Order: sequence, then C-alpha cells, then structure tokens
Amino acid sequence: ISHFIEHLLFDGTKKRRAREIANEIESIGGEINAATTNERTFYYVHVLKKHFDKALDILSDIMQNPIFSNEMVEKERKIIMDEIDLVTDDPKFHQWILFQKTLFKKHPTRNPVYGDRDVISKLKRQELIDFYKSYYTPNNMIIVVSGGFDNVLERIDEAFKNFKSRGVVGVKEVVEPANLKVEEFREKKEVLHSYLVLGYKTVKRSDEDSYVLDVIEAILGRGLSGRLYDEIRTKRGLAYNVG
Repeated sequence: ISHFIEHLLFDGTKKRRAREIANEIESIGGEINAATTNERTFYYVHVLKKHFDKALDILSDIMQNPIFSNEMVEKERKIIMDEIDLVTDDPKFHQWILFQKTLFKKHPTRNPVYGDRDVISKLKRQELIDFYKSYYTPNNMIIVVSGGFDNVLERIDEAFKNFKSRGVVGVKEVVEPANLKVEEFREKKEVLHSYLVLGYKTVKRSDEDSYVLDVIEAILGRGLSGRLYDEIRTKRGLAYNVG
C-alpha cells in the first residue's frame, strides 16, 4: 500500500492536476520524484536555491491534498502490475527478491516492496485512503532541507500549518530467527547469464559494527577497484559484473 500511495501522490491534488505537478518543477530546471523501500517512503524535490518556496509549496501540496481519484487508482494499479513484470523480467533485480525471501523467515522485509499481484488487484480506494490517514501525519514524518536557506523552520511551518498530527498505528515487532544453516534457493529461467547472490544477516544499523561492514563492503566490492571485481572480472574474466 505504501508503494501504491507513492504513485498516487503525483496524480493530482485539490490544487494541481498530475501534469502540473511535474511541469512546475521541471520548467524551472528542477527534479521531483519519490521512492519506497522496505523501511520508508520518501518524496524529494531538487531545485536552485531561489526556487525553494515553489518546491516547498508543491511538496507540501502533494503530501497534504491528494485526491485518490478512482481513475488514477485504476491507472496506477496497471502501472504497478507492469512494474512487477519489469522486475521479474530482469534477473539483476529479480535475484534480490528471491534472496530476501530466502534470508528472512518472518520479518516483512522478506516481501518485495512492489507487493503481491493478488493483493494489488484487489486493493480498494478506501483502503488506500485509510492507510494514508493512518501514516501520512506530521508526527510520522521527517523533513530534510539541504542548502543555504534562511528562516527554514518558519517557511516549513507555514507550508504545513493545516496538517494536523494524529495517532499513528504502531508497527508490531517481529522476532526474526537466526540463520543456523546454509540454505540455497535456485530458479531456472531462459536467460543467457547466470546470477548469484551470497549473503547473511548481520548486526542492526544502530550497532557500531555496522559501519565496519560498510568499510569491508567498500574494500571488497565497491566500484572497479574492489578486490572482488579486480580478481573475478579483471584478472580472471569469470563474470561480467561483481559487487
């Protein structure tokens, strides 16, 4: 549902039609977009400093005033179905879906962000609206501003002055079991290359050791100078890509 709503927030507000939302930003050389991950949904605008108020106005508008029209719900439903096919058709992306499903047993992270075809096909407009009202509330959001702006807090307060906080439905904690043995999952497809993911669970992001893992990742696998890339691709020519 989070991913579905991310699509819908660009499909018109009480003040702007869908085309106007993108045009107002792109006509001043800016960029507006959004993404949903396993942990969060984020919306962003990138503009020159002089256009800050315009960007803030549009961002606050789509966050506060989506219309969720029946026409747009059905349009985005089809687009999301196509998006699922796009991921499934590309082994580079599809392998990570299979990896997460195998690695995690109980945590929702095991499910792909785009959702389940059966669920997407049956979602009702009111269910989307109810979810929006439950989670799209100021006390469940973070606003980040990067750049040399003046009176930022006052300008944000003004843009969101009519956005009222509400009680947020708590997320139930899930106890994910440890991996105690090596597991394999294989899927055969009619593709020219083979794709392999090897991985395991590590510490939480709040643990200091998580930053050690970032350094290890950079040494082993980041960019053309990573040791894995250098050994497997450059020296031995065994793979097209590695990371």
